[in-house]
Amino acid sequence: MAEDECKVTPSPPDAKSWLEHAVKMQQEAPKRFEEAAKFLTTIISLTLTLYLTASHRIPINPILAASWFIALFLAFMVMYPRKYTFNRQSAENIKKKAEEMVKRKRRFFIAAALLYFFPPLLFLTSAFLHSESYCEKENREKSLQHRLPVVQEKRNSGSN
Repeated sequence: MAEDECKVTPSPPDAKSWLEHAVKMQQEAPKRFEEAAKFLTTIISLTLTLYLTASHRIPINPILAASWFIALFLAFMVMYPRKYTFNRQSAENIKKKAEEMVKRKRRFFIAAALLYFFPPLLFLTSAFLHSESYCEKENREKSLQHRLPVVQEKRNSGSN
């Protein structure tokens, strides 16, 4: 029974490379968020440029414009975070600060993405619902107008 407890299965030959890969992925996480934030910043900037350029044709929605400006600021915060201080002699401290940095960048990126994508979807949904209710109201009025002559004819024929 003691022999069964001591048996250890050998690790596969590529296990070391996968462990190195996992460490490398953790170390490169901040760069991946920064690259994604650069892309998001570009998209937000183009959207704002087109939206503000077309402002003479369409009215500017201040909530939408403000959300995009805030999203742009948050995306910049992913690329240019505050200064991180850590103890260069402590690997544990460096790892802890790196994990904090990744969490902060992730939060800023998610907030920027939500502020970029959510308000337009909200406004499109409300516009769609408003147009649906407007169409229903218009159809109801048309059907009432079609019925109105029939009702008036019945009144006129009944009074004769």
